[in-house]
Amino acid sequence: MPREIVTLQCGDCKERNYSTTKNRKTTTERLEFKKFCRRCRKHTAHKEVKYHAACCGGLALTGN
Repeated sequence: MPREIVTLQCGDCKERNYSTTKNRKTTTERLEFKKFCRRCRKHTAHKEVKYHAACCGGLALTGN
């Protein structure tokens, strides 16, 4: 299954606010979006970081 969970991290405060899925076969570079950060209270650049189940609520998608 090529889709995997990625986490988006705020570029200013480094808080991990969002998670999304990404097709790793077609999108090899890291994702970057402008999204609202609740801690900064403004729109900032959010970049893809590695998904860690421990920091993201322990929710992991399985192939079942």
